[in-house]
Amino acid sequence: MGFIERLRNIGITNEISLGKLVDKVEDLFYREEELKKSIERKKGKNENWNNTDILAVTPTKIFSATKIVQCLYETTFPHTCGTDAIYGDKYPKYYKLDLQRVENVLPDIKYIHITRHPYDVVNSMLRRSHNAKQGKDSWTKNQTAEMAINEWIEAWNFSLNKDKKLLHIKYEDLIFSQDTTIQKISEFITSDLTKIDTQIISTTDHFEREFLNPRIIKKIDATLNDPPKLWEKSIHELQQYGEFKKINLKNENLIKRILNRFPRKT
Repeated sequence: MGFIERLRNIGITNEISLGKLVDKVEDLFYREEELKKSIERKKGKNENWNNTDILAVTPTKIFSATKIVQCLYETTFPHTCGTDAIYGDKYPKYYKLDLQRVENVLPDIKYIHITRHPYDVVNSMLRRSHNAKQGKDSWTKNQTAEMAINEWIEAWNFSLNKDKKLLHIKYEDLIFSQDTTIQKISEFITSDLTKIDTQIISTTDHFEREFLNPRIIKKIDATLNDPPKLWEKSIHELQQYGEFKKINLKNENLIKRILNRFPRKT
């Protein structure tokens, strides 16, 4: 989403995770939590205060947390100004977070969920795992194709959540149907993005699948109902398929151990 943050009123951080940020902000209100949990101590004859009086002069989450997050973004993106400022964070794994905690601090939050073809997602994760083994990436070193497929499924199933203010778009639409997709994003965040220079969006080298072999492709196809045909559909049509079932990794590992123990005879 880097092309969006070039606009005057928009600032987008890169994978700070608003879940982690909210956790850190909430730590600032340790005294409030202490007071709510503590008992009223026995006081002297001339003491007529109670915990509620102390709480009244203590920073509290309900009045301060949202403003603290806003201040952090305003100082990070000084080019944003005015009441039309929009802030966000690009983070692939929001579907794994306790978003209710985020929404308690940021009640007006909206989510733009971008789904990419599962072939390319699996390939990307396997590439990063390969690079991690060579000390060239911080990604997990033991990523398997089945684990990557499950990551894609978990994110997809999250995107069907109707309780969130969520815009679901296909990655390929963002790249190859820029005008229509950007218009959808504009309407969703109520900010005009039509002045974006879309020429900075590269339309080449989006289908590198060098880490996919026939076995992996067959596994993806069997788990996700033949993605090549499926992915020709619009995001609305794709959503009608509902949730996908994750692969049972324990069974997969057991099968692999059996096959390795009793290899096929040639």
